[in-house]
Amino acid sequence: MIRRAGWHFMWVQVSCSRQGYGLTEELAIHRALARALSGINKRFNAAEFDSLRISRFPGFYIANVTMEARQIQQNTSLDVVVERHTLAIPAR
Repeated sequence: MIRRAGWHFMWVQVSCSRQGYGLTEELAIHRALARALSGINKRFNAAEFDSLRISRFPGFYIANVTMEARQIQQNTSLDVVVERHTLAIPAR
């Protein structure tokens, strides 16, 4: 659908893996997904689910989720965005 609309789906080699803990399997997955999505750099406009691993322990669950960063855009080249990091220097 993306290509038929004249857009391009860029495969970027950037992934983000995060863990989530919860008393239920659903809660652990939800927390891991939320953390993994928030870990994807904001310059990418899409993410693809890669993997999910759930571990069960007495009384709680741990979910490990991996997401891959993706870019959907109209042009064919991946624009490199220069990120500026501002360093705050306290006044003396």
